[in-house]
Amino acid sequence: MKKYQLAIIGVLLFGFLAITFWNQISDAEKNKEITASQAGNSHSDIRQFWEYYHTATDLRVEEQYPEAANYYRRVLSLNPVHEDALYYMGNVQMQMGHYQEAKKSWHLLITKNRFSSRGHSQLGMLYFCTDKENDQFDLVSSREHFKRAAELNREETGPLLNLSKINLLHEQYNRSEKYLNDITSTNFMNEEAFFLLGYLAWRDGNHEKAGRNLTRSAEIVSKYSKSDMAGEGATKSGSSPMILEDNRCDFIGNTIQNLLGRQASDSQDIPADQLYHRFAEKMAELRKALSIPIQSDVRHSEEAGK
Repeated sequence: MKKYQLAIIGVLLFGFLAITFWNQISDAEKNKEITASQAGNSHSDIRQFWEYYHTATDLRVEEQYPEAANYYRRVLSLNPVHEDALYYMGNVQMQMGHYQEAKKSWHLLITKNRFSSRGHSQLGMLYFCTDKENDQFDLVSSREHFKRAAELNREETGPLLNLSKINLLHEQYNRSEKYLNDITSTNFMNEEAFFLLGYLAWRDGNHEKAGRNLTRSAEIVSKYSKSDMAGEGATKSGSSPMILEDNRCDFIGNTIQNLLGRQASDSQDIPADQLYHRFAEKMAELRKALSIPIQSDVRHSEEAGK
């Protein structure tokens, strides 16, 4: 009897172990299926992500900004913190005049990566943008972001140039000149920096230095123009990673380029005194339009160069 009971117990125990073993195999197989399914979805998402990203890039380069923005949204739906996508999403929003949306993208970028010099640089330009539709205009914030961008990337002179322009607007001429000297000591092809150095020399009554810097500025523009005509250095819009695709937000830069363009197109050079006097008038108009408070440092007044 005892042998019979032991046999039954043995059979039951064997059955229990067999069931347990089978369930373990089944669970393992199920886990493999789930893992495989998840991996498949992940690979699919990755492929979809890059398809959207490359399409967005092509559309942005072709200046089809609304369509590009739609594809960047798809990219960010798959990866909300992708740095390049956030950066370029901000750029296309800026191009469309959607300043609040551009701000959101670039703030997310510097939140994700506080060392992103390009994110700070673009926020600096957003707050510096003099477009009348830009409700984000704020020179205090602009200065902060340009300074941070300059600290993070000392090889990039764009933030320094914009800091010099902000100081120029506040009539802080000594500070402006320091930034300009920092630029031209390493970048010999920045026509705006040489133009502004000439302007500051003109204000001080140093006509020889003013003329020399204006000549240098015009030579750089002429060289670039010849390169473009020869097809050298021509790039699609938006190819530079550190700047916006156009200068419509930069009144000072546009004024410089327009004056240098007139200088190049006239049969005779416009005298430096006349050219810089026009620039001084434009600056005075901009200060008045923007109601910019003067924080002047110790230096001669505008009359010194007249």
